[in-house]
Formats: sequence, structure tokens, C-alpha cells
Amino acid sequence: MKGKELLVSKKTKENVFREMFSLAFSYVYELICMSMELGTESAKTINRTSLVLSSSSYYYGLPMRAVVLDCFKRCLTYSLYKSLGVARETLSFLLKVLDDKYLTVILLEIKDLF
Repeated sequence: MKGKELLVSKKTKENVFREMFSLAFSYVYELICMSMELGTESAKTINRTSLVLSSSSYYYGLPMRAVVLDCFKRCLTYSLYKSLGVARETLSFLLKVLDDKYLTVILLEIKDLF
């Protein structure tokens, strides 16, 4: 399909966005917990705290609020450092970043971990 755009339904785009948000949330949470430097266990923690990497179930059809709540639950359950304040800080950071379209940069940084 050289030179042609791949047509993707709106519902598929929304589902992919939810999964990318979960992955970015786990990454930013780990960065904040580790004082902006990833440690040797960071990839493992991100793997556990992001539903997309650690399970076969996904966010299809869920409202964004449910995705955010799941991100909070997973970070407060599976991460080494559990902090509701850090989870809130992560959410506010991601909301600012998403407005500025930096999600792609975050995802490219995550790619280097695995």
C-alpha cells in the first residue's frame, strides 16, 4: 500500500490510544519514582504495571476513566514504590503532555527498554 493511508476505524484509534496511555502512565510513574533515572528493574516494573504488556486483556470499549483507574490500581499494586501522590502527579503530567503531543516521544523511549 505504498503511498496510501491505512484506514482505521475511530473505535480502533480510541482503543490504541487507551493502550498507549496505559503504557505511558507506567513509564512516567516509574521515572518519577526513580528520580528521573531508570534503574535496572525499571523495565520489569513497567511490564508489570502496564496492562498492555503484562496481560492478554486490553482496554477495548472501556471509558477513559476506567483506564485511568486501572493505571492507578496497577501502579499501587505492582510497583516497587507505591504512592498515590506520585500516581496523581503522573496523571497531571500526562494530561499536560498529551495536549502537547509528546506521547510519541515517550513511547519511543519505552521502546529502547525492551
